[in-house]
Amino acid sequence: MTGYYLVKSSALWPISERWEFQQELKMQILSLELLNQDTQDKQSLCCRDKKDEIDALLEEVEKNCKRVESLGIRISLLRVQLDDREKAELNLKEKEKELVQNIVQVQSPLSAVECSLAEAKKLYEMMLEAKQLKSQ
Repeated sequence: MTGYYLVKSSALWPISERWEFQQELKMQILSLELLNQDTQDKQSLCCRDKKDEIDALLEEVEKNCKRVESLGIRISLLRVQLDDREKAELNLKEKEKELVQNIVQVQSPLSAVECSLAEAKKLYEMMLEAKQLKSQ
């Protein structure tokens, strides 16, 4: 018999063929078990690799989250510094305006004093000249 066929009664098969068929089935079972074990090993290795990859990615995500948090804090600090700098700049501009006003307020009396001083100098020079003429 060249092929195998299923029959309801095992009485139709000779004992030697049944034994050979059983041996062949045992070999196929063993081969399938080995293939199954190999597949499970490969799957287990693949799962470990994927787990390691996931762990590495989670670690990277955690680092990036910490970096984002750190940068957020730094941005907040820089905003506070910028606000402080803008306030200081406004204060300086106000003080500059006050100083310009003070200069204007001081220049008016100063001009008047300078005029008076110039007149007094002319008067003094004229008196000095008159005195020199008298004494000659």
